[in-house]
Amino acid sequence: MYGNKKPNVQLEELVTVDYFLEYYGLTYEDIGDFDLQAMIVHYSVGKEDLAENSDFFIEKLNESIKDGTDFNCYASRYVREEYKRRASKEDDLRQAKYILLDIGVLGHNEMEYPIQIFIHIEKNKIYYAEKNVWNDFSGADVIKELEDAQMDKIMTELIDMKIYKWKPGDTGTRGNKLEDYYWDLYIIMDRGDVITYSGGSSGANEKFEEWYNGLLEVIK
Repeated sequence: MYGNKKPNVQLEELVTVDYFLEYYGLTYEDIGDFDLQAMIVHYSVGKEDLAENSDFFIEKLNESIKDGTDFNCYASRYVREEYKRRASKEDDLRQAKYILLDIGVLGHNEMEYPIQIFIHIEKNKIYYAEKNVWNDFSGADVIKELEDAQMDKIMTELIDMKIYKWKPGDTGTRGNKLEDYYWDLYIIMDRGDVITYSGGSSGANEKFEEWYNGLLEVIK
């Protein structure tokens, strides 16, 4: 069976949606609102893969459209080591496709419990869980449609943080007291490269905390 994740496949080697459709003689009308780009990233589809496993991919496409599979919910697959980088001043964060936030909070007996947030920017959707749903956000505790104004506020405040200026020490570290936490932020751009930063509640970045608290207000 064809594997669904090949870390050696680089971002620039993935086929485009247009290439995939042309290969099978399909049009955008044939796939409707199905997110084919998410499926391409999920299966790391390169040109050689398409040629060698053409039956698999067309079957998977047809099955996924029929079943209403949302590959975007498999959010962790976008956080691939070979795609990670820091932000630059030239980045237009409004071209981001997803935002992932993974938080670990220190509880009693030094046990950590997770808070995980996934923002699907194009679909104005936010997912929130106080359990590990990193591999499939369809099981999130809260799945909420956002108004355009709410999503615009989230993105504007993210841009205003000027994360490209962040240096080591600017984002804090996890402390060792009850309710202290750490966080990992992943911003997945439109072609799949991942802008990533980490921080915590000790020496916390005030702008980040304001932005995070704003997310929690939207989720409620």
